[in-house]
Amino acid sequence: MRLAALPVHRQPRGMQAYPGAQRQRTFSSRPHGGEEKAGYPLRDLTRREKPGSDKVGEMARGWSQPGPSLSPQGTHYRPGYQHRPVLTGSGAQESRAQAAGPSRKRTVRDPEDALDDRERTRARIGPYESQRRTRCLARHLTYPEREVSRTVEAQRREQQQLLSRDRRDDGFPQRCFRMAAENVLAQRNGYGRALVFLRPDHAGDNVYFLDRYLQKLQKLQIPQDRFGGGNVREAVELAAHYVVDTDWCEDLPAAHYAHLANKLSKHADREICGLALERIAAQVLKPDAANRLRAKEAAILGNALSKAAQHGRCCEAVVRLVGHLRAYGLIGRLNGQDISTLLNALSKWPQERSTCNAALVLARRISNDEVLRTSMNPQDVAMATNALSKWPDEPDAWDAVRVLAQRVATDKKLRTSMTPQEVAMAANALSKWPEAPEAGAAVLALAQRVATRKVLREAMNAQEVAMALNGLSKWPEEADAWAAVRALAQRVATEEVLREAMDAQAVAMALNGLSRWPEAPEARAAVRALAQRVATEKVLREEMTAQHVAEVLNALSKWPEAPEAGDAVRALAQRIATEKVLREAMDAQEVAMALNGLSRWPEAPEARDAVLALAQRLATKEALREAMNAHEVAMALNGLSRWPQESGLREAARLLAARLGRPPLAWREFDLGHLAQIANALARLGGDEDGDDARLARGVLTGVAMHLALRPER
Repeated sequence: MRLAALPVHRQPRGMQAYPGAQRQRTFSSRPHGGEEKAGYPLRDLTRREKPGSDKVGEMARGWSQPGPSLSPQGTHYRPGYQHRPVLTGSGAQESRAQAAGPSRKRTVRDPEDALDDRERTRARIGPYESQRRTRCLARHLTYPEREVSRTVEAQRREQQQLLSRDRRDDGFPQRCFRMAAENVLAQRNGYGRALVFLRPDHAGDNVYFLDRYLQKLQKLQIPQDRFGGGNVREAVELAAHYVVDTDWCEDLPAAHYAHLANKLSKHADREICGLALERIAAQVLKPDAANRLRAKEAAILGNALSKAAQHGRCCEAVVRLVGHLRAYGLIGRLNGQDISTLLNALSKWPQERSTCNAALVLARRISNDEVLRTSMNPQDVAMATNALSKWPDEPDAWDAVRVLAQRVATDKKLRTSMTPQEVAMAANALSKWPEAPEAGAAVLALAQRVATRKVLREAMNAQEVAMALNGLSKWPEEADAWAAVRALAQRVATEEVLREAMDAQAVAMALNGLSRWPEAPEARAAVRALAQRVATEKVLREEMTAQHVAEVLNALSKWPEAPEAGDAVRALAQRIATEKVLREAMDAQEVAMALNGLSRWPEAPEARDAVLALAQRLATKEALREAMNAHEVAMALNGLSRWPQESGLREAARLLAARLGRPPLAWREFDLGHLAQIANALARLGGDEDGDDARLARGVLTGVAMHLALRPER
């Protein structure tokens, strides 16, 4: 039997997916494994043959050799089969028939046949739909490489070399898209995308190349550069899937994850990127993971993890990072940017005592290190002040803010270098200490800039305008504060684009700030324009949290005669009356503010229904009543007293009044305004002179009178 020579196939032009890509047919030199064992030559995946071709059908099933054969009829060699002769012609047909047996149906599906319906599989999987994290997806991301090992290895080496280059003219980020789609794994796994430069047993290399891949993607100037139905964020999501759905990037020191986490945090609003940050946080929390972590890397990593604040592990990891810096004496090595970055990260969890303690460690460094404070640029000062304002009752936090505020008040160069965002952020943060002269001096110095610099005001976006209004409102008697507020209010009243850009939080902050000047026509015009949005935009109202609803109701109560304010209040009152979840989310302060705001519209049935629903919660939740301070009790009683004929309100009012005059609500805790509110409310709720409510009201008013008689200075 004669042996034919191996047929030669030329590489077609235009076959390469990107420069240097390995797209030629590959035959394994191993006698066992995958398709090579079955004798199936790997088809060129960049070409789509016509399904009607008989030759194509034979090639896909491994029953004929592609291309012209130079050998005479008989036999020829096939690589990878230990040079065993392979029959051709009629002898080959008989051999195949004998090998096939009575049935030619395969029990195991041919991978080549599976390629024919990969488009249908891809559509069924939905790689960029909301439900991504499934076992099926994880399996597709880790498609077995042994079937195409040589091609995969060649493409892996090539892509790793491309990612390692630092040249700027190398075709990125568009090349990133092709790298993910045009490789043998992507075209075989039914998912349509794969990062072939990763491998299961090299965690350090995987983290490095994922970081380089995301860095190349950041070069894109237009965020919506489309590729195959996706965009840059979809490419980032694919990288995040490898962090979440595989263990290929685990068990490394924390320092390895700093830059990768930083790039993923730019897309933390995507669910899978947030989960990837949580997975990185889990690695940071492993024993000894933070060893040899430098101060700069800890700051970068902490800032990145804080972008996924919804995950508890990220909070624990940031606290662990600060603890590592403290334990190894690295707090002193943090510069101004590092300090402000870590404080900003910790401020994402203000209710956690562990984050508060960690933030106070950094705050003490600021208050004790003058060189550090001098080195802080405007952004560092604004970020640190804003972060520390989340703990206004902590003395260490105030000590740090006080020295920063002194620098803002006295350093003109620092103030003039502040961007609109930094001015608004600093003013809003310092408003947490309205009684402190240092905070007042700094805010009024910033207010002068806002009032006199039109360019600065015009550069403020919707969020920054709202923050500035809210911050300046804590000094309503100051002329400089009002001058700045008046200029900003004119923008709100006249610029529809600015108002439309305000989200629920910004609307609530702006209304709350403007409410300190209810008599000013500029403030009134701005409030009416914002109230009209609240009344007419259902989506805006539904986006409001319990805090936003309470703040808006309390602010609009300063203009009860404005029809737009009444319409907005009635619309929000319907939400309170009908949404139990919203009512349950309100804390003591928010319940008091809502009751006080609704009380200005006693004729509105929507306001009455909302107050009845809140009063029922007050009457049944003792913890809610106990959490109210003197100011909140006075506001709540004032609100409840507007409907004295409603029996459902009397029980809540009676339970609140029973707490008056005893610690922690001793009479010395109330100012004259609070006492006047309480007296008027109980007078309206007294009812029958011989009833229990009347006797309680008389007892409380007697206590007020005795307190004032004993304290004539009040």
